[in-house]
Amino acid sequence: MQVSTVAQLTVLAPRQPAPAEEGPLCVVNTHLFFHPKASHIRTLHAAAMLAEAHALMQEVGQQLGQTPALLFCGDLNSDKNDGISGEMPYHAMHCCHVLSLNLKSTPTFD
Repeated sequence: MQVSTVAQLTVLAPRQPAPAEEGPLCVVNTHLFFHPKASHIRTLHAAAMLAEAHALMQEVGQQLGQTPALLFCGDLNSDKNDGISGEMPYHAMHCCHVLSLNLKSTPTFD
């Protein structure tokens, strides 16, 4: 069986120093694998993405002196009963399949 998941990871930061609430933002955008009996695969893929994002956020935090907030979004191919929803602390907008993790405010960029 071919299992395919796509993920993009990037950090956005203001060009000029900004107040703490307008700091860097780490964005993970994904399209997770779907099979009705493979929620464990999606959960493992999401966990790997979050581990990569965490490592990048720590590295960027050391460089910029401020740890980025995290936005995890995309087509999660899951619902509220899926492993992803049960394993991640989140605020969800299921209509858009967006998870915002520890996002206190929306940064503004010039």
